[in-house]
Amino acid sequence: MDYTFRNLTLSLLEDYQDYTKFYTDGSKTEIGVGASVYFNNTSKMIKFPDFCSIYTAEAYAIYHALETIQQLNIDKAIILSDSLSTINSICNINQPNAISSMIQNLIAFLNHNNQYVMLLWIPSHTGIHGNETADIYAKRAITSPEASLVQICSLGDIKGVIQSLTLQQWQHRWTSSHTKLNEIKPSINPWPTHTSKRRHEEIYQYFQFSNNYMNICVKVKFDKFFVKDSCLISFENVCVKNQPKNDIT
Repeated sequence: MDYTFRNLTLSLLEDYQDYTKFYTDGSKTEIGVGASVYFNNTSKMIKFPDFCSIYTAEAYAIYHALETIQQLNIDKAIILSDSLSTINSICNINQPNAISSMIQNLIAFLNHNNQYVMLLWIPSHTGIHGNETADIYAKRAITSPEASLVQICSLGDIKGVIQSLTLQQWQHRWTSSHTKLNEIKPSINPWPTHTSKRRHEEIYQYFQFSNNYMNICVKVKFDKFFVKDSCLISFENVCVKNQPKNDIT
C-alpha cells in the first residue's frame, strides 16, 4: 500500500518538474513542539512554545515556506504537506482562522506578483524522500539549538492552556478537600463506564469498522490521487481578504 501511494505521488509530481518543491512538517511530543521546511537540500528548523498544537506547527511551517518563496523570488513553487486537516483549513475561504487567513493572503499576494504557488497533500511515511527528511528535522527541531525559536501561538493554543491550568487547580482543590466523596472518587475526571459486549457483537463491529475503513481508503485514493484537482489547491481566483479579528499572538 505504501509503495502504491509513493508511486502515485511521484507520478503526480512529474507534471510539476519545473516547480521548486517545499516539504513541510510539524511534530509535537511530550517535550516540545517543532516544525521544518525542506527544499533544495536545505532545511529550516523551527521551535514553538511547548503548549502549541500540532496544527500551529504544521500551518506555520507552510507560512514560513511561503515567506521563503517571497524572499527568494521563486516563480513557481509547490508546497507538499502530509497534514490534510491543515490544508483543508487553508481551503476554508469563508471562515478561516487567523493563520489560515494569513496563508491565503500571502498566496494571493504572490500570485498577484506572478509567483505561482500550489499546495499538495501527500501521504506520510511512504518513503517519499522530501517528506521523510522534513519529518526528521521537525522532530529534531524540538531539542536542537540550531532551531529558530518563534513566539507564536493561536487562540486555540491559549484556550488549551487556560483549560489545562483550570483543571489542575480544580484537581488540587478537590484533592485537598478531604471529603467522603473525595475518598470514593479522588479524580475530577468523569466516572468510568464499563460495558460488556457479547462476542458476536464485537465481531460484527469489527467487520463494520473494517468495511468503513476500506470505504475511506478508496475515497481518499480516488479523491486525492486520480482526480488531480482535488488535491492540488490553487489560489489564483482568491481575492485578498481583510484579516479577521486577530487570534495569533
